[in-house]
Amino acid sequence: MINTDRINEAILEEDLSGWLFFNFRHRDPVSDEVLEINPDTINSRGWFYIISPYRNPLKIVHRVEYEALEHLPGDTVQYSSRFELISVLSRFKGKKIAVQADQNLTALSYLDAGTAELLKTSGIITQSASVLIQKYLGLLDENRINSHEKAGVILYSAIEETWNLVKDLFSKNNKITEKLLADFIHDYFRKNSLETEHRILVAFGKNTSDPHYETGKKDRTLEENTLIQFDIWAKEKKKNSVYADISWVAYSGKSVPDEYTSVFKTLTGVRDFAVSMISERIAKGRTVTGSEVDSEVRNILISKGYQKAIRHRTGHAIDRELHGYGVNIDSVEFPDSRKINSGSCFSIEPGLYFSDFGMRTEIDCYIKNKALIISGKKPQEKILTI
Repeated sequence: MINTDRINEAILEEDLSGWLFFNFRHRDPVSDEVLEINPDTINSRGWFYIISPYRNPLKIVHRVEYEALEHLPGDTVQYSSRFELISVLSRFKGKKIAVQADQNLTALSYLDAGTAELLKTSGIITQSASVLIQKYLGLLDENRINSHEKAGVILYSAIEETWNLVKDLFSKNNKITEKLLADFIHDYFRKNSLETEHRILVAFGKNTSDPHYETGKKDRTLEENTLIQFDIWAKEKKKNSVYADISWVAYSGKSVPDEYTSVFKTLTGVRDFAVSMISERIAKGRTVTGSEVDSEVRNILISKGYQKAIRHRTGHAIDRELHGYGVNIDSVEFPDSRKINSGSCFSIEPGLYFSDFGMRTEIDCYIKNKALIISGKKPQEKILTI
């Protein structure tokens, strides 16, 4: 059941007058999730739900779909015309209200421009609800941390088992393709009661230069002395489970070329730097934002001459969604100025990509008891070899 007390507390902490939820044709999954609305229900007319610490929650529903929000607490007002709707919304004239719209965080921006203008016409002052979304959906409690940890341990084991398979097949001169290894990993997930939203990444050779390579699209057969990138993610097959997401690098030979070793050492170095930076700030009770961490990591990579090889942010939020509602480690793509708080869970995954190869190392972290914890098992320190 929706926790309006918790939401009101967050609203007051952000010096706001309320949080407005709006949906039409279920375009906003945040509103549906927070208000616990089934996305399969009819939503052919727009509804509004406004939670405020200074009054009862207000349900604004169309007369055609007047039962749309009946499961929620609060007062109900029905409307048919635009005039009636503006009249009701004008009750909040001059109030600073949070909405799902943020010029930097596209993933959290579901309020359409037309409705935003309607709110403006009604005299409402809108502000991004990104911090409220993080506090309500993007922070893990003890149960969800446990779910994340369980998935993480299995993911690390999946890498171990997959690499054992590669070594075994390679020693027998059996054919190994990207698709074969991806299928093996997905089968491993099923055997361990994990699920994933879409196909994981296994890339050989030049295919590693594409950070979002679609495994099997240019399916390669593994040859000797070839770079391999694994990027895998999954969660438990149960309600409210939380994802884990890791990336490992391997090489189908005994001696890794200096070029690969150098890039990998750089990436693990900035990965560990990010962990240390966050850990130190948290331990000292100081704030740290996702944007600050990404900026520092990016500056180190640029100072080493890798500016053109950086294609993505340092990390993303993780919760029940693979790319979650919490703070992202990002200062460039979708600059995220939100704070890393207790319960925050996110990846640290710096990557570098060139014309003929690319690689990234990825770990997951969360904040608990004023400390950063790396989930799963021990992070990768050396490139896997045959």
